[in-house]
Amino acid sequence: MENFDKRNRGGDRRRGQDAVHRGRAALADQLRYRNHIRQGQERLVARMHNHVTTLEKFQLAATGLEAARASATGANQQLDELSQSVAASGEGARRDSSSA
Repeated sequence: MENFDKRNRGGDRRRGQDAVHRGRAALADQLRYRNHIRQGQERLVARMHNHVTTLEKFQLAATGLEAARASATGANQQLDELSQSVAASGEGARRDSSSA
């Protein structure tokens, strides 16, 4: 904007001054539009960061759920094995008591 003013200070004629004022107003409009676009870009980037953060949270939750299910499955398998072991020893004890 300063360069525009420096280049156009020499115009003394009325018509030239009007053109300079119109040019300055157009340049100011373009700067406002550019700033508006920049703010929109910053908002978009902030939204994208928010989306990425949310997706990372979902990924962590899904991984935790998967680990919990795997742990529960492992625990269920251990309980099944122990139950079978207890049942087998109970059957063995019954056989021993019935044969005695």
